[in-house]
Amino acid sequence: MSIKRISILIVFSIFILGTTACTNKNNSETNINNEQSNLSGKIIQNVDDLKPNVIEEAVMVIEGSINTYENSFQINSGDTVYDVLKKSSDINKLGLVTKDYDFGKSIDGIGDDLAGTDNKYWLYYINGEMGMQSVDKQEVKNNDKIEFKYEKSTF
Repeated sequence: MSIKRISILIVFSIFILGTTACTNKNNSETNINNEQSNLSGKIIQNVDDLKPNVIEEAVMVIEGSINTYENSFQINSGDTVYDVLKKSSDINKLGLVTKDYDFGKSIDGIGDDLAGTDNKYWLYYINGEMGMQSVDKQEVKNNDKIEFKYEKSTF
């Protein structure tokens, strides 16, 4: 073999080795990036897996002029008294009459009991305390007992 051929083989071999090395480096970087992406997803999933599986509940009691209804509901973060009342009225097939004001929503009727009849109105209580916000503003917490009572107004 001539020196020229050996030189060409050496240059060609170096070229092939260099190209292979660059390709492997790019593949390694791609694999590292893919592993990092997968790792990021796994970390998020693992964090979610660490959250406790807490089921929050609330109890709704509706005391009308004739009937009383009581239901327990699973609640989500941010659910309001109105959200739970709506679920209860749907389950018990009670009509719900509401009116929107600047301050929020008021309950003007549940079932056959309409606000203002015989000076009775729908008032709500949370854990025995009269609600101080409109029903759509008052958030419900775990184990709250919400009661709607059709009673004579004291104000």
